[in-house]
Amino acid sequence: MRGIIVRKKYTVSSKCESRLCVDDNCEILLFLRGDILVHVNGRSYVPEPGDILLFGGGEIHSLTVNPGQPFERVYIYFDKQIFRQLSDKDYDLLASFNMEEGSSGTNLIRTRFARKYSLGEKLASMYELYQMDAPDTAVRMLSLMLDILVNVNLAHKEQQSSEGEDAEEINGGEKIHEILRYIVSNLNEKFTLDSISARFYISKYYLCHEFKRVVGMSCLEYIRQKRIDKARERLLGGWPVNDVWLDLGFNDYVSFYRSFKKVTGVSPNEYVGTEKAHSIDTDGGEPIHNEGS
Repeated sequence: MRGIIVRKKYTVSSKCESRLCVDDNCEILLFLRGDILVHVNGRSYVPEPGDILLFGGGEIHSLTVNPGQPFERVYIYFDKQIFRQLSDKDYDLLASFNMEEGSSGTNLIRTRFARKYSLGEKLASMYELYQMDAPDTAVRMLSLMLDILVNVNLAHKEQQSSEGEDAEEINGGEKIHEILRYIVSNLNEKFTLDSISARFYISKYYLCHEFKRVVGMSCLEYIRQKRIDKARERLLGGWPVNDVWLDLGFNDYVSFYRSFKKVTGVSPNEYVGTEKAHSIDTDGGEPIHNEGS
């Protein structure tokens, strides 16, 4: 079915790896075993077997995988536009994926809640279905995916409302969360490490060290990524290219062009042309974007 990829992966790394993932699509990851640290939305998580990780489209997340330990997972990687169109004003199928930096939400559903709503079994069924080649496979996948999203929302909501049952979070530092919120709200500013550290009364060393530890990338990399995310949104909304880079704190068109191409792999004009030509087709094939974690 076009718009959904399902994979089961087993890897063993000989050295510590850090994987940075950025894409417009969403991902549901069932963690089976391993020793990993996940950074997403300014938070860090150490998942346990049976936990479910949720990654929303456009988020920046990274996985640090410790060496010598098997890393086994099943994930569904899907085009959020399909299920956004299937949502309505009364029910958002992607409600559990709509989280921002500094919010009180969590990207992790602990095993107790995942089991209650049979999420592990449903992901396993989706993986088996994905291997089939039958006339009704696409319809069955869409039906099961809707069921998975509804139950993800139920599990996520119950976990959030259950005192003391939210996913355990490594202390990322409230100061870094404040900085994340400040950056996202002021992408038009001319950020420097000096200006940010001065504004929040911290040393530049602390900013660089803690930001990388909590977020999984450097402060300047994060700023660039969020600016390009916003640039893509505005370009698809019909903004002229010159208005976009001028409003997002870039010094000139050349620096904007280079940053945009480094993040997306294409020029701004190529991106607009590709996205406008892309139409959602649920009859067959796979998504045009890269796969997940």
